Amino acid sequence: MSQTIDGAGLRYELQERGYAELEHGIQPEQIDNLAVSYFDFTAAFPDPDPETIDAMLPETPANLSDSNWLDELNRSQDQQTEWHKYRTNTDDPIKPNGYTNRFALQAALRRTRGVFIGEDPKEYYHWMPGHHSDIAAQHRLYDWGPIPPDVTRLTMAFGPIHKQATALIMKVCAEIEDQHPGIRSIMTPQGLKASPLRFLGYRKTEAEYLGAGHYDKSDITLQIAESHEGLMVAPEKHQQAEHVLRDATKAVVFMGKNLTHPEGGRYPDSPYHPGWHGIKRLETANQGRRPLPLSAQEKFSRWALIFFANSDPSQRMILGKADTHNR
Repeated sequence: MSQTIDGAGLRYELQERGYAELEHGIQPEQIDNLAVSYFDFTAAFPDPDPETIDAMLPETPANLSDSNWLDELNRSQDQQTEWHKYRTNTDDPIKPNGYTNRFALQAALRRTRGVFIGEDPKEYYHWMPGHHSDIAAQHRLYDWGPIPPDVTRLTMAFGPIHKQATALIMKVCAEIEDQHPGIRSIMTPQGLKASPLRFLGYRKTEAEYLGAGHYDKSDITLQIAESHEGLMVAPEKHQQAEHVLRDATKAVVFMGKNLTHPEGGRYPDSPYHPGWHGIKRLETANQGRRPLPLSAQEKFSRWALIFFANSDPSQRMILGKADTHNR
């Protein structure tokens, strides 16, 4: 990437607005290709049967408010004949890679267990280098047959964007190192290689908000692109979140909760507060963004592309919903 970062402007915006805008340098064709690849993949293949989801999930916990249990899958219980999208879902210490569908999980648990876990109209795909190899290993282990070509096409679309997002985060770290001594020894190439790039699809809904206010579990979040307006970020803990409006050449960067956590974070006295943010349902497309692909228009209202930059795995805190969904 050839673009430069205005370090003084970056630091000022992080402190005053809670986020900063910066040129991401990613070609629009690469982002469009990823969007089309994802929506073609999710339209072409089914979710697991409700009975398969029920078999893979652990017993329903007494506390439904923490959704981490929805990611604790026993994949050996997947005996379904038909190939489904959750066969791309692979383990990671923070959140699984591959496909996750909160909308489908909600529907399945209502049907099989009579449990209502709240509305969360989204599905997403996490990718990091090595993910396709992990999918292949699981297919061999559980005798799931060949990996569909659409999956390979999708994982290949993630690769160049992940590489460019990693480079951009390293530049951000260089600009804020004076306030965070040694940050480039914490945000290492190894940690960033094991950081997920998420493509997120929001299902159509009448809810006012597509995503409730929260902090991210990451060290630093890079909101690369969204199809529609609606991203809102608050500069301070007790301030109202404000709409983020920008053109398609710019990403938004803000702190996650992990780096500046008051208990165990590496920089609890950072001048930059973690970005409290949410997604309001708006029908206005972001400047410079193409309409949703045809394969998405029936079920989806919005997409987003986000890089969750994490420190070296040995230095991460594992945060729960109580840490990230309360101001």
